[in-house]
Amino acid sequence: MAGPNLELVKFGMYVFFPIALMIHYGDPEWYRKFVLPDKREFLRMDRPEPTPPRNMTELKRDLQELKNQRDKRLLHSNQTHSPSRNSSTPLSTERRLV
Repeated sequence: MAGPNLELVKFGMYVFFPIALMIHYGDPEWYRKFVLPDKREFLRMDRPEPTPPRNMTELKRDLQELKNQRDKRLLHSNQTHSPSRNSSTPLSTERRLV
């Protein structure tokens, strides 16, 4: 069997190898140079990324916008499904708006 020197080398590898990887790949400059160009290439979006609201007025505006979109979508779905609605189905089984 090998002596304590081998154990010190193995211990050093177990401790310092992960630290060296974190230092190398965690470097912000390396991230900007190698990761961000590929990220932009793979995640091409037609519209910009949504940004979260920063204050209460933006939150209320976004909430109202989402409610309006939901209402338009539900109104459209109700208009398309109204002529084919069966009168024998009870109202409790229909989707209720909240």
